[in-house]
Amino acid sequence: MGQRSNPVGEPWVRQHLIAEWTELRAMFTKTLLEESTECGRYAWDAWTPLIDAATDGRAVLLSRFELPEGHAQGPPHGGHPCDSLELRADDVLRSVPPTPARACSVLCVDLSGSVSALHENRPHPG
Repeated sequence: MGQRSNPVGEPWVRQHLIAEWTELRAMFTKTLLEESTECGRYAWDAWTPLIDAATDGRAVLLSRFELPEGHAQGPPHGGHPCDSLELRADDVLRSVPPTPARACSVLCVDLSGSVSALHENRPHPG
C-alpha cells in the first residue's frame, strides 16, 4: 500500500481488519475442512475476496463491531455494533445505509450455554 495523502485516513484500521479477517478465514477453513474439503474450500473462497480487497487498498464494507477495540466510532459510543460502515480506499470510514443483505445476527447464548447464532450474515462475494 502506498502513502495516503488524506491526513484523516486511518490505515491502522485497515491493518487491523486484514489481520482479523485473515485469522477468521484460517479458523473457519480449518474447522470446515474437518467436515469436508468442499466446506473448507467454501470458507476460503468466501473470505478471500474481502481480504484481497482490503490488502489491495480498495474500499471494503464492515460492521461497526469489527473496528479495533477502543476506536472512536466503535460500539457502544459510535453506534450500534451492526451498523454498516465502509472503509474507503483513502482509509476514511463512512456510514453506509443498512440493507437486508447486511442484516446482522447477534451471538445469543442461553443459560445452558448453547449458541443460537454465531456470526454476521454476509452475502457470498461474487
